[in-house]
Amino acid sequence: MFANLLSLLTVCTLRMPFLC
Repeated sequence: MFANLLSLLTVCTLRMPFLC
């Protein structure tokens, strides 16, 4: 669960930083 959340956050930060 934590790994999934972390991966989601990483993708969010790397690919869509303006949305985060």
